[in-house]
Amino acid sequence: MPRDRRRGVGRAAWALLTSLAIFGCSPDRSPSVILISVDTLRADHLGIYGYSRPTSPNLDAFARDALVFENAIAHGSETVSTCSSLLTGFLPHETKAIEFHALPLELETLAEMLQQNGYMTVAVVSNYVLRSKQGFSQGFSIYDETMAQREQVRPMPERVAEPTTDRAIELLREHKDDPLFMWIHYQDPHATYAPPERFAELFLDPDREPRLLPVNRLMTGRGRIPRHPGLRQMTDSTFGVLTATRPSLAPAASPPRYVSRRTGRIDLTGTRVEIVRPDGSSLWRRARVAASYCSSNDPRVLVGLGTDPAIVVVRVHWLGGDVEEWRDLEPRRYWTLRRGTSPERTPA
Repeated sequence: MPRDRRRGVGRAAWALLTSLAIFGCSPDRSPSVILISVDTLRADHLGIYGYSRPTSPNLDAFARDALVFENAIAHGSETVSTCSSLLTGFLPHETKAIEFHALPLELETLAEMLQQNGYMTVAVVSNYVLRSKQGFSQGFSIYDETMAQREQVRPMPERVAEPTTDRAIELLREHKDDPLFMWIHYQDPHATYAPPERFAELFLDPDREPRLLPVNRLMTGRGRIPRHPGLRQMTDSTFGVLTATRPSLAPAASPPRYVSRRTGRIDLTGTRVEIVRPDGSSLWRRARVAASYCSSNDPRVLVGLGTDPAIVVVRVHWLGGDVEEWRDLEPRRYWTLRRGTSPERTPA
């Protein structure tokens, strides 16, 4: 394994183990470590970060005697990329684990490092994208990915909080005499926002009539419930009914699809955009919709150019096979590129 591939997890592990040493762990036994992650949990709705409602009494109690970071930022807006960084110390562009791309086996994880140092390594996960097939089981002696429930609007397995906690406690008791590294991942705050019945009416105002919010036609909220990719019954005049929840996987050569009978708009989802740099390298992006997060659901194709913003040509590979090129496009601004308007066009 190349030396530089170890440095990411080394940073994470060194920070973790140094922190444990500060808290006075016994030199006779390695300290046990429990890592708890919660999918899509909003910090600004937790009491420990100043929210007025008592949404998190147990976390608040834990925080009174704990070290609380007031400026903690996730490395990505999606579960796969963020958890990959959490477990390796590498950033998403280094792990390449984005969306449904697996965590590469050549990256050493925190679990592998601790396992090599005598730890019993255990994970209890509840989100389908974290299953072992995606590479997250690396270094775990026990990787419990049992998911007996189903999400309410998508045919995706999940495990809700109570069985997740029960299994974690069971494993903690089984390995109470071992130096233990345990990762517990909860799924519950994730869309589609279906709390247990005992919590559903916890914060209703008795003096106000409950107001039912309509489901938005787009992914944004704006006073409505954001449309989730799994709400197949939702349509709008722009995109109509999506033909796939993962349109970015549409073949580049497939014909354009008319998805709105009222407006006649063409679904260009899957169109590839190639940014050619001065050194001859290319950056590739796809036009896409229906991601689970607003940050990745922008209908515009956004490209990060780094410290060198120079562009030679923007080449658009339209669905159906046509290719058009635009030159002299300035960076740091938005451009609207319309099909059939480029002076340099290669028909399919």
